[in-house]
Amino acid sequence: GIETLVAADGTGVAQLLTPQARARLWVAVADARGVHAAQNGDNDGAARWLGEALRRAEAIPAEAASDRGLAATRLEALQRLAIVHEQRGDHAAAAAMLDRAVAAYERQVEAEPELPKWRVALARLLGSRAGNRLARGTADDPLPDFDRAVGMLRSAVAASPQDREYARTLAVALAERGSFRLRSDDTAGGTADLDEGQKLLLDLVTSRPDDRTSSQNLDTLQFQVAMAKAMAGDFGAARTELGQLLARPRPDDDASTQTVIKASLTAADLAMRDGDPAVARQTADDAVQRATRWVEARPDAAERLVLLANARMSRGALLAATVGVDEAIAEWTAALGPAETAAASGSEAGRRAHGTLLLRLCGVQHGRSDRAGARAWFQKAMATGITRTQVAALPGVASLFDSPDFRDLLPAPNHAK
Repeated sequence: GIETLVAADGTGVAQLLTPQARARLWVAVADARGVHAAQNGDNDGAARWLGEALRRAEAIPAEAASDRGLAATRLEALQRLAIVHEQRGDHAAAAAMLDRAVAAYERQVEAEPELPKWRVALARLLGSRAGNRLARGTADDPLPDFDRAVGMLRSAVAASPQDREYARTLAVALAERGSFRLRSDDTAGGTADLDEGQKLLLDLVTSRPDDRTSSQNLDTLQFQVAMAKAMAGDFGAARTELGQLLARPRPDDDASTQTVIKASLTAADLAMRDGDPAVARQTADDAVQRATRWVEARPDAAERLVLLANARMSRGALLAATVGVDEAIAEWTAALGPAETAAASGSEAGRRAHGTLLLRLCGVQHGRSDRAGARAWFQKAMATGITRTQVAALPGVASLFDSPDFRDLLPAPNHAK
């Protein structure tokens, strides 16, 4: 337990502390272990340690619990637990933590209404809770939380107009609400939110080009705007939005490289839908070349390998539609190497990319009535653990799970789900 961990440091310091100080030390140790576990991808361990930190913090006597430092630790533990539970896919557990955190911050806002930081923190939590409700598909309408978050952040920005973090947080909240409104068929409201958020972020980036966080937020928002326009059938406007994203100066770092490659692949797809196959091919070629150079700089980086595999997969689909299936086969075959290497390193995204590529190759042989060849590819795909749900966005690929030619190769009756 934590007592053993603290006592085992060989210093004997814990024995010199008062009971309350020792309790606070245990809270700090558990919290640090939880953060460390989360940073290393151990979400189960993070949930266990952060839960222990929260339990011990809440067990400290009430007279000591008024301490601001301890109160902050409790609030941080609640937020971290919510994030970890979301990452574990346990949305119900995350919801419980978010409800408790929202209630705690509401008390802070009531106690110190003059401090904008509490309203900003509460607004962030309300946005997270709204997103959690969407993920759980509950009957609870997330819009009231989105509205409260935006309203609080407007007040915080008005009170502290020079605070860049408050303005950035408001822009993100507007983007979240705007995306929800668009999904709810409120096109006018959603577009207005996205436009306002985009203007805020553009102002931040223009005034401080080295502000990487605002630049990344703007990338995300511009991508959302482009997708909204594409969903409305305005491919030209969507392409213009992505063109502006790609043309904006940005630092030479991993996040920027990923953004450019992903945006280029999307731009290629939009160009194809907009009846411009030549530009589509050139844009996809540029994305693959950039991804290849990125991998060459660090050939052991799983995320780079996955992005290269996905870039080649996208270009293969484009080649199948514009040139021929044989060219697509060559592209998908070339993508197998990086995908398999990433999967072997333990990358979940690599495993999915590998399985999807194998299914694409299966689909080609199946379409050519090469039953034996198709079954061989399908069997290899099943060995990766790929499921129908994971390829649902690719109807032609997902339909392979329904074919009687492969039914006996499914690992379990529910695998197609």
